[in-house]
Amino acid sequence: GLEKQLIWDLCCKLAVAGNSQVVLGGTGRELRDWLHVSDAAALLWLARARCDQTCTIVNGATGIATPIREVAEMVCEAWGGEASVKFSGIARKGDPLSLAADCARAIQLGFKPEVTLAEGIREAVGWFKSRQ
Repeated sequence: GLEKQLIWDLCCKLAVAGNSQVVLGGTGRELRDWLHVSDAAALLWLARARCDQTCTIVNGATGIATPIREVAEMVCEAWGGEASVKFSGIARKGDPLSLAADCARAIQLGFKPEVTLAEGIREAVGWFKSRQ
């Protein structure tokens, strides 16, 4: 039900824009680490099996930092049509340049993400369009 993040926001804008250009904040060079919900659930399942009194903290992530511009381009490609994305160059106060996790502990548990970013984006865009 999380309907306020980059992919959701961009799909909302693309639904209105048609084949026009969509403007997003920031530079597009900001880096984020994306993890599909099914991979997050798989990691929780692995962590549950190793649970004990120490309560080790594990980052759920892929360890891959992807520029927002690249994510936006993947969303536009999955959307279809001629829409494109432009960045305003204005970042919101407090937004970090990079959010990429160290997932070494998850890997030690045997975790390996299965859903690629491109697959997850195609799935999310398809889901969004099916709701319209």
